[in-house]
Amino acid sequence: LALTAGAECIFICEGVARFFIVGFTTVLVGGAVIWWGCRDKSEKEFVSKLINDQNFASALLEIDRALYLNPNLFLNHPTIYVNKLKCYTGLKEYEKGIMQYETIFPDSVKNDYKVLCTIAHMYGLINNDDAAISKYEQAIKYLPKSNIISPYGELAILYASQGDWNNAE
Repeated sequence: LALTAGAECIFICEGVARFFIVGFTTVLVGGAVIWWGCRDKSEKEFVSKLINDQNFASALLEIDRALYLNPNLFLNHPTIYVNKLKCYTGLKEYEKGIMQYETIFPDSVKNDYKVLCTIAHMYGLINNDDAAISKYEQAIKYLPKSNIISPYGELAILYASQGDWNNAE
């Protein structure tokens, strides 16, 4: 049985009535949810709005909810993980974000260019320049050819702050 939200609806899951919100698609087999995900951009736009409004705690809650409901849906979508790191940065919980990256983030997103640049920035914020340099260098390996954002400037600043003028050039 497949339900596609076009309005609010209620369904029975494991004998309990569940409320279903507009904008999501859920597939039910025998009363168990086996697939959940955003039907449109509304959820991503909502998280982006929360981040832009500097409501990082609420954005982090929405991200964690989405990841909890179906982590497999986001295995190849690093943007949600970049947004999670942005939330930790906004909350000034740099170490917590770094720990999440190191221990919980799926391997499929750990080597994404944007994730690496974001985590490198966080390492720089806690004055762990060696780790930041390492992550920026790793990001360079995955740099998309058409990308206008580059870690080279950040890397040069970190090298210069350490007095390594040869690598800063």
